[in-house]
Amino acid sequence: MKILQVTMQFGRSYTQGTERYVATLSDTLRARGHEVQVLAGDPLRLGPKQKLGEPVAGENCLLYYPTRGWMTVLGLRPGRLAARLREHRPDIVHLNTPAHIGVGMMIACNRLGIPCVVTVHDYWWVCPKGTLLRPDGALCDGTPGWATCVRCMAGDHPRGWVRKLAAVPVLSAWLLMKLFSARAMCRGMTMADGWRWMWRRWFLIRQLDLADFAIFPSKAMAMGVASRLSHRRWKVIPNGLPAEWFENPRPPATAVKPPEELTIGYAGALAPHKAPHLLLEAVRLLGW
Repeated sequence: MKILQVTMQFGRSYTQGTERYVATLSDTLRARGHEVQVLAGDPLRLGPKQKLGEPVAGENCLLYYPTRGWMTVLGLRPGRLAARLREHRPDIVHLNTPAHIGVGMMIACNRLGIPCVVTVHDYWWVCPKGTLLRPDGALCDGTPGWATCVRCMAGDHPRGWVRKLAAVPVLSAWLLMKLFSARAMCRGMTMADGWRWMWRRWFLIRQLDLADFAIFPSKAMAMGVASRLSHRRWKVIPNGLPAEWFENPRPPATAVKPPEELTIGYAGALAPHKAPHLLLEAVRLLGW
């Protein structure tokens, strides 16, 4: 089979969770005899700007996908993407984390009758931050309107004056929306996507409803997103690890080590939604 993996970023030193997932899955599929290409964006602009579908220099089987910023909803026009699909002729398209590139690829696949499978790696479909976390650490239920969402985005912005603006109850949402939209349009986002952002949750869930199948890596992700779908074409499939991780297992411990001889490791981004602080709090509760 010819399989096209589509994601917001890949290669060029992008090595986060979704990228590892796409890389491991692609390698496994190739080992089984399938032809796999990755069509991915470059939101941090780590490489040169290219045209849609152009091979990325120095990267194996990686094609360029123009990004349009974090406010992107649809992204590139489905007609333009359909032309690329007709040229490549994949048997199936697998979409991973469409932030910065949008869901135009899903519409293009639907028009051409190409099966499209989506892996939902985070809450981006219902939350523009992808975390469902408010600035104060409270959990959002994924139902507020665009005005609340845009103030939430600004509430933990790195710039202090943006955070202060988010705290102003009157007109702050409109001002922030104009500010974020202007910056996004400088990166290529269309005015139509700017308006679409105000009802992004309805639009994105509608597109996910049309996917041929959806994969959720965890039950929590399924509870937050799959519960909004009108079909049962989805399944929880936990992330796997390559077999080489288990080739040299550690021998069983002969005795329980005292705390001073233990080393606790954390592998992941130092970001609040990854919750490394909970690990520290847990150790503190043990009295070590």
